[in-house]
Amino acid sequence: MERVMVFKGIRKRDFPDQWHSTVAVSFPSIHAIMMKMLSPIPSERPTSAAVADHIDSLLSEYTVLSLDRTHRREGSVLLRVEATESEGVLRRTIDLIKSSDKSIEIRQYSLRGQESKAIMEFALSVAESGNGENETEKEDSVKNVIIALKGNEEIGLVRQVTEKHVALSRCHSIDEVSQQTS
Repeated sequence: MERVMVFKGIRKRDFPDQWHSTVAVSFPSIHAIMMKMLSPIPSERPTSAAVADHIDSLLSEYTVLSLDRTHRREGSVLLRVEATESEGVLRRTIDLIKSSDKSIEIRQYSLRGQESKAIMEFALSVAESGNGENETEKEDSVKNVIIALKGNEEIGLVRQVTEKHVALSRCHSIDEVSQQTS
């Protein structure tokens, strides 16, 4: 019965408190589009194409779009980095990655522009230390890179993208998504 009441409230644009403290805070654009979609005034509702574009935009923030798939067999760590678009931002970011941890190797990288921001994607690997490097050392090396990137005032976002995100971005149907998440 509680679920029915929650959905009745949502239809009236009255979201549960947990929604406001989690989704609405972490993903305000999702909350905004939901509010528009639930508008009692049809002309205020977005078109299905606008909703699809919005979802594509959100998903692209959690995926790596421009790297080829060779990173999969290399066991690479994927990073998406967004920075203020300026001349030489890619070179400065590469130098920052290399200087933040000497065991990090950049396998692939790409740069594209979108709305006055530079979107850089990296496939990183951790060089073998020769002393039986374990998973914790690899995670520490990646953390060093992320901390260095986040500490740079030119960089606005650093996100590690997992293989699950990459797999989900390639799904073409709801059935494929549910197979990937189960």
